[in-house]
Amino acid sequence: MVLPRWPSWGLHPHLFFMYSGASTYIVSRSCSCPGSCNREVARPGRSIASHVEVYNDNEELHYFIFIEHELMSSHLLKQIFDGRTDLVFDSLAAGMAATHQDDNGVSLIQWCSYYGDVSAIRFLLLNGESLQSLGTNLDLNGAAFHGHWRLCKFLIENGADVNQALPDTGETPLHAALCTSNRMAHDLVIRVLLSHGANPNCVTKPSVETGGFMRDCRTKGETPLHRAAAFGTEETIQLLLNAGAIIDAKDRNGETPLSWGSWYLRPDSILQKLCYGEYRIRSDRKTMSAYLLGEPHA
Repeated sequence: MVLPRWPSWGLHPHLFFMYSGASTYIVSRSCSCPGSCNREVARPGRSIASHVEVYNDNEELHYFIFIEHELMSSHLLKQIFDGRTDLVFDSLAAGMAATHQDDNGVSLIQWCSYYGDVSAIRFLLLNGESLQSLGTNLDLNGAAFHGHWRLCKFLIENGADVNQALPDTGETPLHAALCTSNRMAHDLVIRVLLSHGANPNCVTKPSVETGGFMRDCRTKGETPLHRAAAFGTEETIQLLLNAGAIIDAKDRNGETPLSWGSWYLRPDSILQKLCYGEYRIRSDRKTMSAYLLGEPHA
């Protein structure tokens, strides 16, 4: 935007501008003249968007720049909410508070946490935000659930408890990281949690509806290994076993991780890792479909 040509007789002595690149101007916070001309002009660092208005105070022309801050902020916020968390740098440079919340009460730092952007979180903290805004235990469960291993490590280093369970379900961050069969990111979270002392034998409270799965699901007094048996890889299971997970732990229904693996029709490579006591699976076992085909004798 090009500023209008200011007549020398009308330019207010305490309203000044500096070009700072990218069509952005820095404008003084307020007029310092005596009398009734002590009005707010604009906050430093915000972009001049579209229009200039003229006011006549005490028979003297004063020019005030009004910034369409709401439109600019709304545009940036919508992009941040859709994943462009790098734009928090631009938002704060434009004058937005680091503690800003959207209409639903969700803060910038919560959106950055949702997308796992640790750099943006650090920037918000440097500008007055607090990790406590993330909620109970810095929402380590949420970071684990979304598969953000870097964020998990950052939160743990800043005081999050790897063994703190949700008060309603008893689910720990380990449980939260074991709600999906998409293991590439979440197994990295498992490694971070276990390396910081997460207990592989913690159990959930039974029969409480959980938000860890889509709908109408209830906890069963299960350990992380139970969930790994249903959704994990061989690596997931081995990580938990190496950390001391009890292989024959029973849920509220008396079922072990091997039971869960069997219910969820897991492959033999998974079930073999979960066998205990008298339970065995032959390494040369075929599938039931293969057995039912029989063997033709030529």
